[in-house]
Amino acid sequence: MSKATAANTEPEKKTEQAAVIDTNILILAKEVRIGRSTFLKGAHIRVTKELADKLEADGKASIIY
Repeated sequence: MSKATAANTEPEKKTEQAAVIDTNILILAKEVRIGRSTFLKGAHIRVTKELADKLEADGKASIIY
């Protein structure tokens, strides 16, 4: 039995993921890099709740709602 056939016979594993909550934020810092993107002061963007909390704690952004 080949590896491809053996891999197809295994039961599919289901993983539970938390719901992603998008949060609108206002960038307060001169510029903020998120991944490969750079956002300038005054930009309104949507990010996950976890990232919004982190940016707010660092003083780089303010949560709008």
